[in-house]
Amino acid sequence: MSGHNISTEELYSLICEVGEVARPRISTLTPVALAGAYAMELMLGAIGEKTPLPAGGMMMATLFDYIVSGSELQKLGITPRTVTETLVDAIKWYRQIGYC
Repeated sequence: MSGHNISTEELYSLICEVGEVARPRISTLTPVALAGAYAMELMLGAIGEKTPLPAGGMMMATLFDYIVSGSELQKLGITPRTVTETLVDAIKWYRQIGYC
């Protein structure tokens, strides 16, 4: 379940905006990006290296552009924060641990 009805593309754009970084200059279709990431993961694995960002996460993130929210969350007593507030905290944490 998710508290926000936002597409993957909108989410990634908002992450760049909130993180105060430029959006990538080059964009590609999702299946092409996934295939490239997975191919790179396989090639790195073949030489005994680990990929810094496993393709599985990208694959899962793109399976569901929109996830049910609203009344289902209310029934559980959940009131989600704004997506921007959540992203600000997530980016801050990733920067603190040195991931980005």
